[in-house]
Amino acid sequence: MQLGKPLSSLTHEDLQLFRQFLKDPLPHARWVADGGRKYPRHDPRWRPFYRTLRPSSQYQAMVIINALFAWLVEAGYLAGNPPRSR
Repeated sequence: MQLGKPLSSLTHEDLQLFRQFLKDPLPHARWVADGGRKYPRHDPRWRPFYRTLRPSSQYQAMVIINALFAWLVEAGYLAGNPPRSR
């Protein structure tokens, strides 16, 4: 998923799209390694995922994203935390 936005422009809706992406990263050919194999980072067959993320991993990813945005608010880079808005 690539929105081409800086972190400071992300919205709650963008983070919801990211949550959906974590459930099913499409297109699979771009994001998920063929056959569930792991390849070295320099290999052209490397993909960030080697299978669909388990729900616990999806949850952990969102916890980390929320912590990142909370820190960016505390550091004064952002006015608000998109995952917490609404």
